[in-house]
Order: sequence, then C-alpha cells, then structure tokens
Amino acid sequence: VHYAFRCLIDRCNITNSGQYAVNISNFSSENRVTDNEITFVAGGDCAVLVMMYSKDNLISGNRVTCLSKVPKNEGGIYIHATSFGNRVLNNTIHGASSAVGAFYGANHNVFRGNKGVNANTGISLWYAGGNNVFEDNDFVFGNTRRPGKHIGVYGYCSQSSTVRMNRFSGKLDVGCLAGPREGGSLRKVAPNSRLISWTGLGFVGEISLDGNGFS
Repeated sequence: VHYAFRCLIDRCNITNSGQYAVNISNFSSENRVTDNEITFVAGGDCAVLVMMYSKDNLISGNRVTCLSKVPKNEGGIYIHATSFGNRVLNNTIHGASSAVGAFYGANHNVFRGNKGVNANTGISLWYAGGNNVFEDNDFVFGNTRRPGKHIGVYGYCSQSSTVRMNRFSGKLDVGCLAGPREGGSLRKVAPNSRLISWTGLGFVGEISLDGNGFS
C-alpha cells in the first residue's frame, strides 16, 4: 500500500515470491497489519516492510515464514527509510536472514514481544536513525537454511538505540557485533548494562545493551 491511511490487513494467508509480501510505503500512516499468515517463498528484501517516511503503523500478531536459502536479504519484519513511530509487536518470524531490524534512517520505532526462530541474525541496525527500542523479544538460533554466522544483535553505522531485556539462545556465534570495526568500543554504563559505541563513515552511534540474556 502507498500513501495509505488507516487501512487494515487482517487474518489473511499471504504467499509471495517477489520483493515483499507486505509493503507499507510512501507516507502511509496509522495502518494495521495483524494476525496474518505470511509465507515468503524466495529471494526478496523482506517479508514485511514499512518504508519511505511512513509513521504510526502497527505490525502485530503475524506469523512469518521465510523459505529461501539465499545468504543475504529475505528478512522478516523491517522498518526502513526514515519511517518513525511504528510498532512491531508479538510477531513470530521463522527462517529469516534477520528476524527484525531498523534501516536507513528509521527512528523512534518499537519492537516488542516478537519471537525469531532459526534466523541468522536476531536484531539488525543498518544505517538506522536514533531512538529505536528493541525489548522483550525472544530469539532462538538453530539450524538455518542459509549459510553464515548466527548473530544476536548486528549494528552498523547507526545512531543510538536501545536493546534491553531480550533473550538470545541456541546456536549463537556472536552475541553483539558492532561496526565499522575501526574505533568501536565497549564499556560498562550500569550494573548488567553495556554500551557499544563506534564512529565511522560520518556516523557516531551507540547501542545500549541492558538486561539481555545470551545463552
């Protein structure tokens, strides 16, 4: 949907082999994507994408299954391209390259209560804007269909966001990977809390890690 306002995609069975299964784009606001069964068959960007300055949309209660074996792309649910104020709540994502993520200026979005199963990466921040919150999500890593390491949190050239009270378990290679590698640092900011900061490519950013479990 493009330029959409208060539209509803609810309790649908969606199978797609193109770039996206659901795309909310171009200044769309206050739309809801709820309780759908979404099967992403092969090779696209991600199953559910909110992008291009879209705001205040709700993505909730969906079950997303990604079936491709491609090593990159084919994510689960992403907020993208300066979109803000969106909520990604209580979804289940199977087999994605990355279960959830904020990309390219996405800011002030909330990801809460989601479950990622057998993804390569749990949470991705890639050139993301600030003040995204990822909390109370559960990521279980096991045998994936695609090659590559299993990473709990991957942040690259993003502004400051918060990752707190999430659970990462199973076949996990790296808990948190921050980049660019040059100038990256890790320091303690509070009991059971860490701050990963970096500079590079014109970005100065931090991920606040607080109360997460890695096992």
